[in-house]
Amino acid sequence: MASVAVRQGNPERRTNFIEHTLVDSDPGETANLNYRAYWVGGLPQLHGDDAFMAAPVTPGAWSGRRLLAHLAGHLTPGLGFSELCVHTLWSLFTVRPHLLQAAGVDTDVLRERVDVLLDGATLTTQARRELDAVRYAVRLSKT
Repeated sequence: MASVAVRQGNPERRTNFIEHTLVDSDPGETANLNYRAYWVGGLPQLHGDDAFMAAPVTPGAWSGRRLLAHLAGHLTPGLGFSELCVHTLWSLFTVRPHLLQAAGVDTDVLRERVDVLLDGATLTTQARRELDAVRYAVRLSKT
């Protein structure tokens, strides 16, 4: 609903969703990550209802690679839901801290997209802080 509201000219709905439903809410973050991983085909099985979204994000449940690729591909200035992608990416790295060292993860492309957003996009303070953390995580993965 928040992404639809942004497309209809109401970005406050997205900001409120991130700040009041996801940030500092483990159940909210868990549901968001599980839903997004499922939506991009990153979960190994189909689900007939949304109860799976509340399941803890465990190391073996899904790898996160497909979700990372999807999110990195949507770090684009002017995209109405880019701040939700930023937050989800930041959240993904909190539960999968070693994902950037996984084989096949292109950290150069991710770093470039993060830099473009930080340099030119109009972002909330929260999104800037999260992108800075993502950029730092990418930098650490190179050492």
